[in-house]
Amino acid sequence: MTKKAIFFDCDGTLLDTLRDIHEALNATLSDLGYPQVSLEKTRSYVGNGLRNVLRKALGHDDVDEALALFHVHYSKNLMVYTTPYEGIVELVDELKEQGFILGMISNKTDAYVHRLAHHFFEGKFDVVVGEKEGLARKPHKDMLDFATSATNVTYEEVIFVGDSLVDGEFIRNHNLHGALLTFGFEDKELLLNTGFPCFDHVSELRSWILSSITS
Repeated sequence: MTKKAIFFDCDGTLLDTLRDIHEALNATLSDLGYPQVSLEKTRSYVGNGLRNVLRKALGHDDVDEALALFHVHYSKNLMVYTTPYEGIVELVDELKEQGFILGMISNKTDAYVHRLAHHFFEGKFDVVVGEKEGLARKPHKDMLDFATSATNVTYEEVIFVGDSLVDGEFIRNHNLHGALLTFGFEDKELLLNTGFPCFDHVSELRSWILSSITS
């Protein structure tokens, strides 16, 4: 079936957000009297929602206070170090010019995803959805249903691009045509073991998307 829409994950796929998340996490840990964590440790925590990041960092499930503190720090410093990965802006521009429907589906807090999309890709994405009340996170289908309904496309008409094992499970669970990027937050070897196309560079992703569209 003809592909009409390309949906992307946000963190680790479109944008390198790790340093800003890391700084906010360590500020939160400092507020609570917990030891700081390394950047690589933060990298290993992200990908399945903010509460899970905090659970891993704190070592327990009581994260409400930490969540409130994190939001204070992160909301003020959302885009200090965050930047699009090399070649991403150009790819998004090219796909938009070709008339494809573009979406961003992320387990990041919905308000942050919208702010980032507006700042780095203003007017380029037809639908943006993050974690919010009433929608289960990836790999559940809620966010996919939200995005396909908003853009009037079917699962079969979607290409999905992510960077994590959660994204791989999302692709597999809903039989999507998808690929994973290895320069994000997940261990490359784990991604390769998923069996999905994996790419080290945006140029490789571009070629794969274009071949998927024409095949």
